[in-house]
Amino acid sequence: MDRRSKGSIGLLLLLTGVWLGLRAWKQWQLDPLAQIPLNDAAVYWAWAERIAQGQLIGSEPFFSAPLYPYLLGALRALGLGLAGVMAVQILLTLLTAWRIHAIAQRLLAGRAALLAPLLFVLLADTGYGTLRVLNNTLVALLAVLLWEQWLHLRAELSPRRVALASLTYGLNLLANPIFLPALPLYAVYLWWRAGRRVQPALLGGIIVLACMAPATLHNRLACGEWIPVSAQAGVTFVHGNAPGADGTYTAIPGVSVDRARQNQDARQRVLHETDGSWRSVDSAYFREGLAFWSAQPLDALTLLGRKLRWFVFGSNYGDIYIPALEAEAGLDPLRWPGVLPAGLLVPFALVVMALLLRERRIGFAECLLVGLPLLTVLLFFYSPRYRFPALVPLSVMAAVGLAMLMQSRGQTARGALLALTLALSAGHALLAGETGFDALDRHRPGHERSLGTAWTAQGSHEKALAAYRRAAQAGDPIAAVAAADSLRRMGHREAARAELEEWIETHPLDAYARKTLGITLAELGLLSEALSALEQARKLDMRDMETLEALQRVRGELQSPR
Repeated sequence: MDRRSKGSIGLLLLLTGVWLGLRAWKQWQLDPLAQIPLNDAAVYWAWAERIAQGQLIGSEPFFSAPLYPYLLGALRALGLGLAGVMAVQILLTLLTAWRIHAIAQRLLAGRAALLAPLLFVLLADTGYGTLRVLNNTLVALLAVLLWEQWLHLRAELSPRRVALASLTYGLNLLANPIFLPALPLYAVYLWWRAGRRVQPALLGGIIVLACMAPATLHNRLACGEWIPVSAQAGVTFVHGNAPGADGTYTAIPGVSVDRARQNQDARQRVLHETDGSWRSVDSAYFREGLAFWSAQPLDALTLLGRKLRWFVFGSNYGDIYIPALEAEAGLDPLRWPGVLPAGLLVPFALVVMALLLRERRIGFAECLLVGLPLLTVLLFFYSPRYRFPALVPLSVMAAVGLAMLMQSRGQTARGALLALTLALSAGHALLAGETGFDALDRHRPGHERSLGTAWTAQGSHEKALAAYRRAAQAGDPIAAVAAADSLRRMGHREAARAELEEWIETHPLDAYARKTLGITLAELGLLSEALSALEQARKLDMRDMETLEALQRVRGELQSPR
């Protein structure tokens, strides 16, 4: 790399770091979702706290890839809070952009190589994911490092190169279990590159398995089962392959969407057809998803097409956060302008990738880094987090395509194809809202409820009430009860009671409403009525610990001498 290239990438990284830092600062001031981790993020944060306190082995197998939570645990053990973790994740994103530039220089000359890291940092998925307690930053860095090691292997298949590539592969596997099914392909690749010699494949396989061993050993110690990395694949399979699924996350009846309860709920739901082990639970859910495929093959094929469309064109949907709605509400003011929708980049980059494969300028590594996230989406469901690792090589592919387009000015057949692809991507984005695909309004109720949850956690109950009211008006089924709970927290207990009793008249099986009513009645001093409401809530949901704790408190007060 010459001095000019070093200066250019250095300036880009500096500006990116400043932009992400300012964006994080503004979000911290305005956006409760920046300070209160929700759903998977909350699970990661609580898990990291336990690790920081020395609980390295849990009582259950891993239900998510463990490398990111253990990294968080190490950071929390060093005394870093959310702000410190965000600073570390900004650094990881900058390192990823730096290595993307190094790889892009193999395919692009001069300053054109800057297009690749620029596209990557401008992607909406990159900027937002960096500033949340999500594994995006770690997964992206490990993906680009693995890609780089594979490129070194093409030039030199020495034992040292094989060891480094395999170590990086093993770390990727611990951060993203989608690499586990591809391990035989990796071994075959080493065998083939070595001229059909088995030693490199054997060395590589041993190192990858050694990297995976801590996760496998943890699972054995935690639950007595030999589970390679994580134990939730079957449940995830049904989330994306069941009647009513649309290609994104679809809740399973009887299973909580709250990750803190989801796995126990899932186990309880199929307990009658299993031996109680986590492996048998996984198998039961895979059978359920496969039964849907065989019973409704046309629906399954249609669903496959929808998942592919989400992978290629999805930009707004998120299964935890909806960044575009936060920006729309003024909570993320530095997001606009200048953030690139992934749905505009991915189709263009895939066409470029096909052209480069035809010219043999790329090969196995690039296909695997894009193909594994794509296969994950097609088999399970679309999540921007599942697709995110593919955006690392696709950013480079898109940069190469833009360079081709600028060079040809659309006057060659290849240039015309690339220009047409960009036009079709832009046209699809404009028309998507008209068809309902990836429309923001669809996600508004859940987004407003998430805001209410975050405001509640911060103690801003008036803001929470307003958010819950908006969510209820938009059709969220839980928000009306949450709004009444906000009234209770604000001290308006009679108003909360009236709303809850009215709700229960039409929703008698709502355990959340009865629990909230019970707590409200207890605070009003109506202990007998509170006991009745909480007992009914307990019958409707035996696993809710808040209901049990409230019930015990009310019983204690009733039994205590006056």
